[in-house]
Amino acid sequence: MNASGNHSVRFPRTAMDGSGGEMGTTQPATFGPLLRRLRTEAGLTQEELAERAHLSARAISDLERGVKNKPRPYTLSQLADALELDLSVRARFERVAATAAMAP
Repeated sequence: MNASGNHSVRFPRTAMDGSGGEMGTTQPATFGPLLRRLRTEAGLTQEELAERAHLSARAISDLERGVKNKPRPYTLSQLADALELDLSVRARFERVAATAAMAP
């Protein structure tokens, strides 16, 4: 939690491009695992994130499991807002989603 009581999530520069983060850890470069990682780092359950994002828990589950791997722009925006991502993390989140949208 940050000073204002929000669950803002920040990652190192390379954290979401799959090239590794701090201490040699790697972060997911595909949308589902990335969403799960951001949600758990924010300390939210799927149900809590769904409520904050005005989405269904099923939608969150489907995205995290890869059943749906191409989130719509509205969904992506709702998720980023609900996760309270800072600008740099949000930009990476959107890039990963865009990459998923271009995949066959």
